[in-house]
Formats: sequence, C-alpha cells, structure tokens
Amino acid sequence: MGTAADITVNNIPANRVSDYLETQYRQQYGIGRSENYTHIDIRASAARWQE
Repeated sequence: MGTAADITVNNIPANRVSDYLETQYRQQYGIGRSENYTHIDIRASAARWQE
C-alpha cells in the first residue's frame, strides 16, 4: 500500500535517524527503532516502539 518504510541512511546510525524523525513528527506517525534501521508509517495516531 505504500504507507510505511524501513529507512537506513549511509554513515548515520539508525538511532540518530529515529531521533530526527521523532523530533520532526512529535505527535504524528508510527516510528519504530531497530538496531539497523528506522521504521516509519502514516498511521492515524502517534506510536513509538523499539525492537
């Protein structure tokens, strides 16, 4: 459906990507943390989790 993505950024740790997204979208989206990637989806309410 194209409503989610698992993100990696070359030479940037996944936790920094997650930190950035959580700062930009404090009350929006689902943002999940993993050791190797960051997940983001466009669900109706904010959700945060760590794998």
